[in-house]
Amino acid sequence: MAQGKALEPKQEAFVAAYLGDARMNATKAAILAGYSERGARTRGSLLLANANIQAAIQAWRDEVRASAIAQIEYRVDRLGDLEGRYWTVIQERADKYRDDEGAAGGGTGLIVKRWKMIGSGESATMVAEYEADVAVTKEIQSLYEQAAKELGQRTDRVDVSGSITREFVIVADPVTPTVDPSAEAA
Repeated sequence: MAQGKALEPKQEAFVAAYLGDARMNATKAAILAGYSERGARTRGSLLLANANIQAAIQAWRDEVRASAIAQIEYRVDRLGDLEGRYWTVIQERADKYRDDEGAAGGGTGLIVKRWKMIGSGESATMVAEYEADVAVTKEIQSLYEQAAKELGQRTDRVDVSGSITREFVIVADPVTPTVDPSAEAA
């Protein structure tokens, strides 16, 4: 703990219960820590006001926050590593198919060569087919989206639909009210 003195065992139990099973409920935490049920509400409130307990709770929150940031950084680093591997594959393909005749777009690295058997028997011929590898571009896009979500730069879209109905009353001359003479007689 960074500040204050060490907590007593019951206070440590209170902090653990408050952050754990009691789910930030001071009364439940006091009971779980072994304090009397009869005075648990008051005891829980007093314990939460204790500077050393506040420091212990804050230290735990800081540790959780640091851990969460470390986990996000790790996941983003892994996504960056995967992205790098995809770009390596694309570059290797670009180098491999750059001078390959019949491979339109071969220099982009987004083209893959597949062999196809045409015909059957002795007259069968192997023919090279080139096609765009859409899966790689989709995977890279997915990596970018996931990294942006991890960093809080993107959220999932939420579609909201429905209708709003308003009633409007149009007044011809709002300054001079129109008076119905028959209404005055009544």
